[in-house]
Amino acid sequence: MSVSRTATSGAPQWRHALLVSNRFEVDPGAGGTEMLTADLAAALSARRVSVTWLATGDDRNAPPLRPGAVTRMRVRVPPAASPSASWRTREDVVARTVEDALREAPRFDVVHVTHFSRLGLGFLDVPPLRDATTVATLTDYTAVCGDYQLVHRRAGRPCAPPVAPGDCVECLAQGTARWRIDAAEYDDWRSRNVRLLNSRFSALWVQTPHQRRLLVDAGLDDGRIVSDRAQYAIPASWRRQQAGTDIPTLLFLGRASPEKGLHVLLDAFAAWPGSARLLVVTTADDGGYERTARAAAAGDGRVEWLNPVGRDELGDLLNAATALVVPSQWDENHPMVMHYAMALGVPVVCSAVPSLTHLTDVADVRLVEKHHDPASWTRAFDELMSDPGAGIDRTAEFRKAYSDFVKAIADTYGEGEPAENDG
Repeated sequence: MSVSRTATSGAPQWRHALLVSNRFEVDPGAGGTEMLTADLAAALSARRVSVTWLATGDDRNAPPLRPGAVTRMRVRVPPAASPSASWRTREDVVARTVEDALREAPRFDVVHVTHFSRLGLGFLDVPPLRDATTVATLTDYTAVCGDYQLVHRRAGRPCAPPVAPGDCVECLAQGTARWRIDAAEYDDWRSRNVRLLNSRFSALWVQTPHQRRLLVDAGLDDGRIVSDRAQYAIPASWRRQQAGTDIPTLLFLGRASPEKGLHVLLDAFAAWPGSARLLVVTTADDGGYERTARAAAAGDGRVEWLNPVGRDELGDLLNAATALVVPSQWDENHPMVMHYAMALGVPVVCSAVPSLTHLTDVADVRLVEKHHDPASWTRAFDELMSDPGAGIDRTAEFRKAYSDFVKAIADTYGEGEPAENDG
């Protein structure tokens, strides 16, 4: 077990919160959940909440942690004694590791879980955390789906809870985690998650009304869900700027994996005779899928593949785009980059998956109903080119909504009087 810490904070604190996620935002493979956690940590710290952020991973290949008024604690979770060990055995090993890491930590008033697929939930019973108020932000379906997506891998279609445990075992055997688990044990794991979320957790935040409905159908107590609308921080320097080029530009930014629908977008773009270019920015996920996608686009000079960018560069990239394209084939939970585009007034052309249909009447969001069909996307591109939208800057409105959101979270913690700067 290894633990690394970065801590600086001299201001008086009112509460001590432990944020828990799989990774830090600077780690390889980090995504929207990690950025959400980083922004939440900074905003809570600005409200005089003392924040410790616990994440898993190996220090050897990780980038240096950013200093700030947040204590970062990394635990390297060792494997259980045997690859065939039960999930309870694995979580017991994790719990002992977390307990050892927190041995010298101050008492925690609040534990806020933003992802637990690596840790499980057994660690919540270690003595430093046992009496803390416990809350969670559920950014996907990990609570009720070991594959996190609620998508059947073989059929490629969304699942409708409650899902038969046997179907889940079949799916997990095909997934990247390659779970060794039978139906009874899986049902035990899923049932434990639901029981714990319904009894131990005092507040749950989810990202969309559709995600809320599915989680409730899977057994979660709807009364514990305090919000079903995602909110993300908008960097203070971002403003809407019109693209400085006459060449229309479509932008895809996300993981290279089948559920993100990049193959559908590339098929549609290849068949579309438009003069626009397509910028593709992918982050590491499914290497074989990405190689196939790159090969399919190699002969089209209008397609440009870019390396992953940091958030500091993302505002400029979005401002330069005619539209952000979100061709997801699964029930996306309001992607962060989509939220950024909406704040900047950049049109969004996205799949009309059930989890995004609450955006039907939002300005500059265009839903593609038959999102499996490349021809539907080419028609959407034609409509976009004939009417690109107004491009209204909504960053101030979105920042206010995020500030109100953080205040509501801090109030749930039972925080004392806030600092003058809400961050």
